Amino acid sequence: MKHADDNALLRLLWSVAEWPLGCYRSTDRREVRVVDGGEVVPERSVAVGARIEIDGCLCSGTIALGDDVREATDVVAQFTTDRRVVLNSAGEMVPVVQMSIPDAARRMYNRLRSGADHFYCGERLREMDSLHRVDLFTGLVFDRIVRKYGDIDRIFEESKGDWNQTLYVMLFRVMGDVRNREAYMKLAQRVPYRIIQRERQAAHAAESMLLCGSGLLEQYEDDEYLHRLKADFFYLSHKYAIEPMSASEWTLSNVIPRNHPVLRLSQMAELLCDKELLFSKAIECRTADDVSRLFMVEASDYWTTHYIPGRQSSSAVKRLGRAKAHLIGINLVAPMQFFYAARTGNEELRQRAVELLESIPAEDNRFIRGWLGEGVPVQSAFDSQALLQLFNEFCANGRCCECRLGRRVIKKSIK
Repeated sequence: MKHADDNALLRLLWSVAEWPLGCYRSTDRREVRVVDGGEVVPERSVAVGARIEIDGCLCSGTIALGDDVREATDVVAQFTTDRRVVLNSAGEMVPVVQMSIPDAARRMYNRLRSGADHFYCGERLREMDSLHRVDLFTGLVFDRIVRKYGDIDRIFEESKGDWNQTLYVMLFRVMGDVRNREAYMKLAQRVPYRIIQRERQAAHAAESMLLCGSGLLEQYEDDEYLHRLKADFFYLSHKYAIEPMSASEWTLSNVIPRNHPVLRLSQMAELLCDKELLFSKAIECRTADDVSRLFMVEASDYWTTHYIPGRQSSSAVKRLGRAKAHLIGINLVAPMQFFYAARTGNEELRQRAVELLESIPAEDNRFIRGWLGEGVPVQSAFDSQALLQLFNEFCANGRCCECRLGRRVIKKSIK
C-alpha cells in the first residue's frame, strides 16, 4: 500500500477513541505515552489539543499525523507510517513514532477501494439501521446541495440579484444534456427573461428568439414555419440587440430525438409563454405534483409532426413529461429553495425543499440501479440524490477514508 494510503488510514484510526492511547518508543529511543489523542484535523494532517508524555514529561499541543504535514505549529510529536522528520516551532526535532496499521483495517480499506466501482458498500447500507442510514443520507444530500449552491450563487451574482433571471438561467442549465449545458446557459444570457416576458403575448416570439438566437436553425432547410420564425427574429434581434450564437457551439452527435436542443427550446418557449414562470411559483412547490403542474408543457403544433426542423415525421405530441418535470424539481426547484432559504434565513423553506425531494420518485439511472441491485432501499429522490453523491464524490474517486460510510466501516473493523 502507498504511504499516502497508510497515512490516510492513520489519521482515520487516530479518531477512534481508544486506538492511539498507550506507550510507544520513538525512533530516537525516547518513551512516548499518548494520554489524550486530541482532535484530528484531516486537512492539516494533525491532531490538536493532544496530551503526551515524553520520557515522563507531560506535554500538550499538536501531534503531526503522517508525513504530509501542513501548517504544523506547536508540534510535540509525530506519528507516521514513514520516517520523516518534523521540527517544532523552535526548530527542534520532535519524537517520531512509526505506527503499524492493523491488518483488519488495511484489509477492509482495500476491499472498499477495489469494490468501489461495483457498489461494494451496498451490503453495508442494506444492513444499516434506518436511523443511521437517514442520518448518512441527510449529510450526503446536504453536501450535494452545497455543491449546487455555488453554481446558483454565481448565476445570482451575474444576474445582479434578479431572482427570476436566476431561475431562468438555471432552468436552461438543467433542461438539456450535460454536453450542451454551457450552450443553454449562454443562450439564456443572450435572450434574458425580461425580453421573453415582454414579448410573451406575441405568437411565436419566444420560440423565434430562442431557436434563431441559438443559431441551430441555420443547419436546416427553411419551410414556411421556419421562414416566419426567422422573419420575426430579424425584427426582434434588432429591437433587443440579440446576437445569435453559432450552431457549432452545440453538440448534436448521438443526441436522442426527444432531447434534441431544438425540441427542448421549443418546449421552453411554450413553457415561458403559456405560464408566467415567476420565481415565487417555484418557491411555493411542495410536492411532485406541484412541480409537474408548473413544468409539464407541450411544444407548439408544428412539432407534433417534426422532431427536427424542416423534416416531417409521424404525428406525436412533443410533451415535456412528468419524468423530465421531476428531474427539474430535483435539480432546479429544490436547490433554488435551499439557496433562497439560506439567503433569507427561512428554515421552514429549507425543510420544504427536503420534503419536496422526499415526494419526488427516485431517479432511474445506472448508478441507482447498481445500488438497488445490492438491495439498498431507494424510496425517493432524497435517497437517490444521496446515493449519487456517495458514488460520484467518494466511490468513483477512492475517497473511502473521507467518506462517512467508509470511515464507519473501517473503524468498525478494528473494534
